[in-house]
Amino acid sequence: QHFRARLTDVERQVRAERDADESGPAKEWMGKCTTLRLELDAAVQAAVRLDRRLKVCTEDNDTLRMQFQAQEDDRGYLIRREMGVKKDNDRLRRELEVMRVECD
Repeated sequence: QHFRARLTDVERQVRAERDADESGPAKEWMGKCTTLRLELDAAVQAAVRLDRRLKVCTEDNDTLRMQFQAQEDDRGYLIRREMGVKKDNDRLRRELEVMRVECD
């Protein structure tokens, strides 16, 4: 009987310690830990999404920069061609005027 009484007493102590652990500061810390872990998971997921979006935007930006540079190169070429054509037209007009004067 003494053994059973001691066993019952030890079981009560264990239950009391368990209940104290579950309802005391440890439970608060566990709750805070769980909350922080959930916030961390959400922040990591958001960071991953933002990294993916940044990669896509960076690729789009590079493509647009290349297109812009190609358009600028084309624009410069067309301006140079226009200047050349204007010079040729001026020269041809002068030659035509000289020929008209010579023919008259």
